[in-house]
Amino acid sequence: MTGVLTPVATFAYYAVFRFAEEHLSPRFGWFLGYARPPKYEAAPYPLPRVRP
Repeated sequence: MTGVLTPVATFAYYAVFRFAEEHLSPRFGWFLGYARPPKYEAAPYPLPRVRP
């Protein structure tokens, strides 16, 4: 029984909050894990250029 209910409950949780995120507010995405694109600081020195 657990082998069936666990995936069903997981799918339902994901489906509900994914739908809410897309159609109601992006704030519901927090329930799925807050994803942010990585931020990289500018390189302190420019890369050297190779001259042919």
